[in-house]
Amino acid sequence: MGGRFRQATLGNIRELLQGEKPLVVDFWANWCGPCHVMTQTLRAMADKFEDRIIFAKVDIQNNRDVAQQFGVKCIPTLILFRNGKEWDRLSGIRNRSELNKLFEKLSSA
Repeated sequence: MGGRFRQATLGNIRELLQGEKPLVVDFWANWCGPCHVMTQTLRAMADKFEDRIIFAKVDIQNNRDVAQQFGVKCIPTLILFRNGKEWDRLSGIRNRSELNKLFEKLSSA
């Protein structure tokens, strides 16, 4: 996963949400092929936006409680937070262009 992504768990999700920067949380599982595709895309986005956005991942197999808390029904799902509140939610594979536009909006508040 690399150092650009933080692991989000029930124990630290509040702390991540209270950060000064917007937060993007990727809900995924190791057995999910589309999740691996999204991970590659998110790595590129994290490189570009790491100074403006915090990126975190939730492995739903090991953190079902976090997935339940946020009502995640399918994966991959990205939930974007600004000021500690859900700002947007995306499910399925998204391309770099779409994510770039969305992350620009998220980080320019």
